[in-house]
Amino acid sequence: MTNRQKLTAAFGFFVLLVVVVGYASATQPQAQASTPSCDSCGETALIKAYMSIERSSKGIAEYKERIQEMNSELIAQQVDNVAATVTFDQPLTYEGVQELLQTYGVRLEQLQARAVSGDRRMTIAFNAPVTEEMVAMIRQHISERYEATFVGFTDSYVVANYEAIGELQKDTRVFLVDASGDSYFTGENDDQHAHALTWLLEYVREGAK
Repeated sequence: MTNRQKLTAAFGFFVLLVVVVGYASATQPQAQASTPSCDSCGETALIKAYMSIERSSKGIAEYKERIQEMNSELIAQQVDNVAATVTFDQPLTYEGVQELLQTYGVRLEQLQARAVSGDRRMTIAFNAPVTEEMVAMIRQHISERYEATFVGFTDSYVVANYEAIGELQKDTRVFLVDASGDSYFTGENDDQHAHALTWLLEYVREGAK
């Protein structure tokens, strides 16, 4: 099988391997998801919560504090099978992500990565399972097609128990574990994943330089 055939097969297997090829100015904050076409109240609430975060260090810190208070409730109530979004403090390598998630025994559902081309940013989403071979092929693909450089993995959607959430949020490689989309908080039948803070962190940190 040629590399092109492997790439085509991989796209079919992962279904939503590249969810967004979303270019944006490096100086312009962007939401990582577009407005949903469905009438899901839980998803709409998560989008509103994300869009309400003040685009500043103070705004992000206030949101982080609020989410960590919610996490404390999950831990106190010993809630298992929690849908959480893990935003990494800095982009991680494939090996770094695997080591982090395996350390705390969480189940990966989706993994997001950042690539850049000039002053433009690209978000790539991999549905689990994610293999090293697949990452290598995508790196080559975006380099050839978009002249983009693969920076690393920025955030992930996981399912974890309360103990893992408590340990993850203490890890220096993690900026935030956000479980606000879990049905425990939303009251919805289905779990959702909150939006990662990757775009906001990049925007604020770049603006602070």
